[in-house]
Amino acid sequence: MKEILVSRQTFLQKFGISSEKKVILYAGIGSLPAPHEPEVMDIISRGLESGEIKGSPAVIFRPHPAFMVDREKIVALHNIIFDDNVATYTDKRRDSWEMDRGAIVHLVNSLYHADVVIATASSIILDAASFNKPIVGIAFDGYSKEPTWTSLRNCYHNHTHSRDLSRLGGFTIVYNPKELMQSINEYLENPHKDAEGREKIRQEFIWKLDGQSAKRVAGVLMENV
Repeated sequence: MKEILVSRQTFLQKFGISSEKKVILYAGIGSLPAPHEPEVMDIISRGLESGEIKGSPAVIFRPHPAFMVDREKIVALHNIIFDDNVATYTDKRRDSWEMDRGAIVHLVNSLYHADVVIATASSIILDAASFNKPIVGIAFDGYSKEPTWTSLRNCYHNHTHSRDLSRLGGFTIVYNPKELMQSINEYLENPHKDAEGREKIRQEFIWKLDGQSAKRVAGVLMENV
C-alpha cells in the first residue's frame, strides 16, 4: 500500500487545492439510485458559501464510475471540484468503465488524503472505514421529498447490507441538510469521533488488511476442489 501513496501536496496539486486545506470527498452513486445527488451538492456548496460549513474545506465530487450523473449541474456549483479521473471507458457507454492501476492508485490516494468522506449506502463506506476516515451517510433527497420506497432514507432501513453496516455506529447517517452540516463540522473538528465504530466495521466486514485476502480466498477454493 505505502508504495502507491503520494504526498498530500502532490495529490492535491492535481485539483489546485492547497495542502493546508481540509478535504471532503463526496463519493457519488449516480442518477439511477440517487437522482437528486446534484441537489445535495448544491446544499453543500451553499453551506460553504454561507460559512455554515466551517473552515472553508475543499470539496471533491467523485462520480460513480458506472452510473451517470448530471456533470454540468455539479461543475457549475461554486466550491465543488468534479473529479474526472475515476475510470477509463472503452466507448461512450458508461457501463464500459474500467479501472486500471492508475485509477486504483487515484482512488486510494483520494481516500487517504480525505479528511471526511460522504457517501450514500455505498461500498465506499467500507473503503473509507479501512482508512479510518470519518464518514457521513446521506439519507435524504436533496430539496425533494421522495416517497418512502424510493427515498435514500429507505437504504439504511430496508437494505440488509446497509442496515447491518449502520448498526455498528462507525458513521453518521444524516436525514436533512442541517444534520449534514453539523456532522461535517463535527468530523472536521474531531476526526476520532466514531473511530470505535469504524474499528467494528473493519473487524466485522473487512477483517484483515494485510494484503493476503486473495491468497486466503484461493486457499479456501483449493480446499473445496
